[in-house]
Amino acid sequence: MFNSSAPLSGGSLTGRFVRHSLASPHLKGDRGVTVRLPDHYDPENKTYPVVYLQDGQNMFDRRTGFAGQEWGVDEAVAQLTQEGRMPESILVAIDNGGAARLEEYSHVKDPEYGGGRGEDYEKFVLDELIPAVETEYAVDPSKRVLLGSSMGGLVSLAMGIAHPGLFAAVGALSPSVWWADGQIADKILAAPQSEGPKPKIWLDMGTEEGKSDDFGTRAVVDGDFETRPVGSNGVQDVRDRTRETGVALLQRGWTLDQDLRYHEPLGGRHDEYSWNQRMDQVLPWLTKGLAS
Repeated sequence: MFNSSAPLSGGSLTGRFVRHSLASPHLKGDRGVTVRLPDHYDPENKTYPVVYLQDGQNMFDRRTGFAGQEWGVDEAVAQLTQEGRMPESILVAIDNGGAARLEEYSHVKDPEYGGGRGEDYEKFVLDELIPAVETEYAVDPSKRVLLGSSMGGLVSLAMGIAHPGLFAAVGALSPSVWWADGQIADKILAAPQSEGPKPKIWLDMGTEEGKSDDFGTRAVVDGDFETRPVGSNGVQDVRDRTRETGVALLQRGWTLDQDLRYHEPLGGRHDEYSWNQRMDQVLPWLTKGLAS
């Protein structure tokens, strides 16, 4: 359970926040967690959806956000719930591991960047964080959502795919699906088609992300990806890799515009501002149908 808790305020925070620390044997140290409670939190009479956010330092507050920037998730949620476009939800922003971020957010090693400690991070979330949150707060366990971008999007997608019955939805914004030569798309395609419940998935990549255009999207033939075509096709490689991931999900039982939303935001870049700009689309879609 949490080993410390204190109210949090100031900066650019909007709403009611609690700052926690959680001792983690899996991560071999304490991890900071920031919880934003619904504006009308009523734990005696109601349970709530819960959204687990990767790179928690960047979610709510310019004081801790990367390069002084934040996603503004708290302001977006306040507006969306007021408008009735999103159910009141508990937000759990998980600090990244700083220098260990690439290690924790990747399940396999990349030849250039290393990594590969994603299983430890996954065990932290499943075995330590979720039980602590659901002991402390009035959470509906059937309404868990994962959300992250870049490497945080990659690890969110990996956890949601590996444990389809545990999460109602996954938001993978600008996910680093290029990691380890696109391994996650291969893993999805090689997995058996899901027969039971599975999370709905938001998958996107902005049109201004990435610079290289060295190859195209692999086609699926007889259930396997063909060799990646070499040469420019007018699409950045990061988008080709994201498209491959979407194709793999379709092959494994997801349905476009039902439980899979694929989006290429026009002008979208790889930064907090761009991710902030699509919160009014992402959050309502992920939490649709999760109202108590």
